[in-house]
Amino acid sequence: MNNQIKINILLVDDERASLLFLTKVLDDPTYHLVCANSAQEALDWLRLNQECALVVLDINLDDSDGFEIAKFVRAQPNTKDTPIIFVTGMSHRPEYLAQAYALGAIDYIIKPFNPDIVKTKVAVLVDLYRKTIQLQQTNAQLQQVILKHQQTEQALREQSQTLRAILDATLDIIIMLELDGTIVTINPTGAAQFGMNRNEIIDHCFYDLLPPKVAAHRILAIEEVIRTKKSVFFEKDRSGLWFECNFYPVCNEEGHVIRIALFGRDTTQRKQAEEELRTQQELLRLVIDSVPHLIFWKDLNSVYLGCNQNFAKMANVDTPEHIIGQTDFDLPWKPFEPSKFRADDRRVMNNNTPEYHLIETTVGPTNGQQIWVDTSKVPLHDATGTVIGILGAFENITERKQAELELQRSKAALEQANAELNQFKTTLDMMLDCVFMVDCEESPFFYVNQGAINQLGYTQEELLQMTLSDINPEYTDKELSEWYARLYDGSLPALTVETIHRHKNGTLIPVEVFVQYIQVSEQVHCFVGVARDMTERKQAEAYLTQAKEAAEAANRAKSTFLANMSHELRTPLNGILGYTQILKRDNTLNAEQQEGIDIIHHSGEYLLTLINDILDLSKIEAERMELDPTDFQLDDFIKGIVELFRMRAEQKGIAFNYQPLSPLPKGIHADEKRLRQILINLLNNAIKFTKQGGVQFKVSYCQGKIRFQVEDTGPGIAPEFVTKIFQPFQQVGDLNDKAEGTGLGLSITQKLVDMMGGEIQLDSVLGQGTTFWAIFKLPEVDAVESLPADERIIVSYKKNAPNKVIKILVVDDKWENRSVLIKLLTPLGFEIVVAVNGIEAVGLALMSPPDLILMDLVMPVMDGFTATGKIREKLKEVVIIAVSASAFDFHQQRSMQAGCNDFLAKPIRAELLLERLREHLNLEWVYEQAIADTKNEAAEHGTNQMPLVGPSAQQAAVLFDLAMIGDIYGICDYVKQLEQSNKQMQPFAQKIYQLANDLKDNDIRQIAQHFMENTQ
Repeated sequence: MNNQIKINILLVDDERASLLFLTKVLDDPTYHLVCANSAQEALDWLRLNQECALVVLDINLDDSDGFEIAKFVRAQPNTKDTPIIFVTGMSHRPEYLAQAYALGAIDYIIKPFNPDIVKTKVAVLVDLYRKTIQLQQTNAQLQQVILKHQQTEQALREQSQTLRAILDATLDIIIMLELDGTIVTINPTGAAQFGMNRNEIIDHCFYDLLPPKVAAHRILAIEEVIRTKKSVFFEKDRSGLWFECNFYPVCNEEGHVIRIALFGRDTTQRKQAEEELRTQQELLRLVIDSVPHLIFWKDLNSVYLGCNQNFAKMANVDTPEHIIGQTDFDLPWKPFEPSKFRADDRRVMNNNTPEYHLIETTVGPTNGQQIWVDTSKVPLHDATGTVIGILGAFENITERKQAELELQRSKAALEQANAELNQFKTTLDMMLDCVFMVDCEESPFFYVNQGAINQLGYTQEELLQMTLSDINPEYTDKELSEWYARLYDGSLPALTVETIHRHKNGTLIPVEVFVQYIQVSEQVHCFVGVARDMTERKQAEAYLTQAKEAAEAANRAKSTFLANMSHELRTPLNGILGYTQILKRDNTLNAEQQEGIDIIHHSGEYLLTLINDILDLSKIEAERMELDPTDFQLDDFIKGIVELFRMRAEQKGIAFNYQPLSPLPKGIHADEKRLRQILINLLNNAIKFTKQGGVQFKVSYCQGKIRFQVEDTGPGIAPEFVTKIFQPFQQVGDLNDKAEGTGLGLSITQKLVDMMGGEIQLDSVLGQGTTFWAIFKLPEVDAVESLPADERIIVSYKKNAPNKVIKILVVDDKWENRSVLIKLLTPLGFEIVVAVNGIEAVGLALMSPPDLILMDLVMPVMDGFTATGKIREKLKEVVIIAVSASAFDFHQQRSMQAGCNDFLAKPIRAELLLERLREHLNLEWVYEQAIADTKNEAAEHGTNQMPLVGPSAQQAAVLFDLAMIGDIYGICDYVKQLEQSNKQMQPFAQKIYQLANDLKDNDIRQIAQHFMENTQ
């Protein structure tokens, strides 16, 4: 017990003073003092408490004496050894002391108390009590150790006995050796191996019992065990006997090897059994691999345990061993087959009943062809008869099954062939063509159809006695035999010839004959011929030939008419429109006269538009129109169109709204002229047919595609007319409401859209309006920089040879055409010589060779082509530019072939003509500033040098677009509108009229661009 644990000390005295004295004297933190005033109180406490280190007991108590309490203490098992100190006031009464010691008292104290004596005696007895308790605890621990040691010894004895029994019973050799090889322990099996008993072999040297070579090997093995502290195993065949030996190190607590344990086993019988089993397995393998059947075996889970070589090959595995552990789901069967195979396996194993001749199909692993197998499956049992798997064998019966199926197919094919033959004969008899078959070895027909009978007029019996030469008077038997030979050897795959057949009544029938050699089988082969009556086709061909010739003549007439119309109409129109522009500049005309001039101008412009539409349609239909794509600024392009039609809409009193639906590219790559023509046609129609509401123009661009959409609130188009709207010369709707025009605008628009690789569609609601949209795939290009405005106006020219006047010969039979060229070129300093036909042109050119000739192509007396050829014979270097009112490309090509250097179409654009002169004559122009000239003109008209009032930037953009497309008449109309809206713009308008009269649309474009850039 720990010294710090409090111990119980019982103080018994009927005097309170004595108890108080004792408690003060024995005041100690390790004491637990229990005070009792009477014997009964002391006994009650003793009965309730198990331990007490010391009892201090007064002999004389009121209710009893102390001896009774002492007897009780000695009678209790837990307190029988508790020391008792008697307290008495009777000094040295022998009878009391004797009785006290007899009851087990250790000592006594005489009242009155001496504190030191009391304290000392109690301390001694308490210390004795504590040591006694410690001794008891130590004894108890020793008893436990002894008991555990005894149990361990008993367990070791039992373990030793068990181990000895195991060693004695085991068939393996077990030997314990000292490091020098001395045998310490050996079991009976080991002793018997050496022909000795255990007692005889103990203390012998292990190496002495072995042959020298074996002993040397074992010494090396033991040395290795001692050195590495690891076991050594080896298996050795010794004179036909097999042993497995294992040397283990036995180490002490420090890890040092102190002994060697040898375990050995004679494996000769096992090796012999394994060899015998291997031989049997090899024999079984040879047997199952030699049979033609495919054999396999599986466990209860249908996992393959093995197979023969044939099955492995069919399952597409390298060797039979590779199939072990796989299931049917791992093999190349059809998708539905593994589940079926597994179901068959489970049924056989669950029923414990074999199943034979299960016809199954599967797919070959390499060629993917279907194979048929006849499978038998039997359950496998262990020694107790329990099902442990399944054995299966199947035979490839594909050839037999295919033969059966082929027999069935042949039978069905024969029946089908007979049915088809009957159907074929019926079909052939229904044909109007003549069908015949000729045997390869005999000439007469062996089959003719009803068509042959009807076509030739013979009976079937008569035809079967005839040959091909009997009905064909054009070819002899020799020629027919040559054809047969070429068809037979394959040099002529088939023969198609137009010939004649003779009817029974002698009538000759034009026919187309097709003959081919066919071989159905080795026994069945023949020539098959089909003759078709060509009487109606020949008549139709003759009719078509006549119709084609008539159509070609009509087409030539149309081309001639269009060429003549273009030439004949453009020439007077050029004069009419030119002089209307001159007259419109005359300020002396009154309002009525000016209105008359406007009517003439608009009528001429409208007629020119009609001519251009017809010529465009003709070019498109003849596939002679070509696109000229370039890079241009989309923003400026759209701005010009929008401003033009916004003005037209305002004049008509309807709304016009432009709405970009997405960000638009800066520039695109397309044919700007044709794209403008498409949009002008669509917007012009929308404004023309809209009387109330307005027109919306929407543009969007996404992923390289641009969409133009025109919406109007016009009368709409009825559904039955939607398909006709794009046809030439069509104007749908009420005849009373039809607008002016040829009806070619939308037809040309659609064809231009198709040429540009786009698509155009419409959506219309009758009475509400129409929406047209066109979509083009136009690539985006970098922003196209606008060319700087060149405001200079050409007034003269420079040439390398000073003071030399350039002579130009103008050849044209029309005075108005010559007049335009004279008025254009004479002010610039050119010497102009004129001729009215080709003969005059040749004479003037040869008499005084000019520097350049402007040659009209269509003239009386001698045309321009002939004249050019004659001039070119003598004058090789003179520049000849063809000038023609023809809009057809073939005139341009013909002129170049005749010897012209270049080509210009009427009406002539001034800037284009001047550019050609500069190129061919190597000229340098002398310019006058266009804007300065405009201001001077304004001053001359009485503006008192005030700043010239011009158009706004938007108005200038419209003027720029009109100049870009060369619309001289549109320019004059638009400038007139500007002049009427602002009288201060009259000087500006007069200058534009003058430039338009001179066909200087390039100068007009430069002026417009100046105002676009310098005004808001």
